[in-house]
Amino acid sequence: MNNTTKLGDGDLPGIGGWSLYFETSLLAVLCLFGITGNCLVIKTSVTVETKFARQIMTVFCGLAVADILLCNIRIPIFIYSLFRADSDNGHVVCFVWQLSSALVGIIICKNLVVGLQRLMIIQNFPRYKKYFTRKCTIKILIGVWLINWTLTVALSQGLGWHMVYKGHALCKFDSFEANDLYVYRAVVLGLQNGAPLILTGCCHIWIVTCILRTGLTRSQNNDDNSAYVRVNFTAILRTIMLLLCFSPFLVGGMIHPDYNVHDSPYQRYYEYLICLQSVLSPYITLGDSDFKETNKRRSDGNRPGNENGRVGRRPSYITSCDLKTERPTE
Repeated sequence: MNNTTKLGDGDLPGIGGWSLYFETSLLAVLCLFGITGNCLVIKTSVTVETKFARQIMTVFCGLAVADILLCNIRIPIFIYSLFRADSDNGHVVCFVWQLSSALVGIIICKNLVVGLQRLMIIQNFPRYKKYFTRKCTIKILIGVWLINWTLTVALSQGLGWHMVYKGHALCKFDSFEANDLYVYRAVVLGLQNGAPLILTGCCHIWIVTCILRTGLTRSQNNDDNSAYVRVNFTAILRTIMLLLCFSPFLVGGMIHPDYNVHDSPYQRYYEYLICLQSVLSPYITLGDSDFKETNKRRSDGNRPGNENGRVGRRPSYITSCDLKTERPTE
């Protein structure tokens, strides 16, 4: 019995005419929006001045860098594949595509770091300030890059996973042994992408639960109330976005992991959703309470309470101290 699955030679039907140009235009617009949004996040992140602001912004900046790379690499490859069913440069295209697959895991893990940072601030703010320093954050982000790139290169080179250009069907693995399918499910879909995605969702759900059970979203103070609601809304929105954009790729891969070998009409749309996440993510970040309030006050001199020689916290920034404080009843 032959356990090796070989590629077919057919191209995907249904891509041509007006749909071809519509798809190309849509991809170009998404790429432009993604680059613009992520550049705004990066620009804002590098202009903050205070130590604590840099501590927060480093995570958002790292996420934006990964998102903009994915937009700049994968969306142009999508457009290229729409017009070139065959290509003499297919091996180069697929090499870049295969390396860029590490960015998917990097983006999911960085979203996990965003959730963990927010959760740690809410659960134990003093410990966060002490241990989650900017230097520590940079080390964590570098570690995320190294681990995902190492896994991608090790699997590709160690197991001989080589991709070939299939035009509209994108890049496909030349062949998969039966054992390769189990490795792909366990390592790529499970360890590298699935587990961090589930943990990210759990972090954001925990954040929402921590705030809701205190009753602070029903505060008599409208400013405080809107701040708590905004944090909850951002956490829920980011969770929904991640699940909608990554779940089809992960679930589809678990059910039919050989879609990376056979021509599939669904793979393009799985990959489109992943790119859509990188387009939407910076705009969610720009509306994030932590990001907006840090951006508004770039130095301690602009923060409330400083006129008396004391530095007060930002009104929209929620810490563990706020959640433990009993608010006076009127």
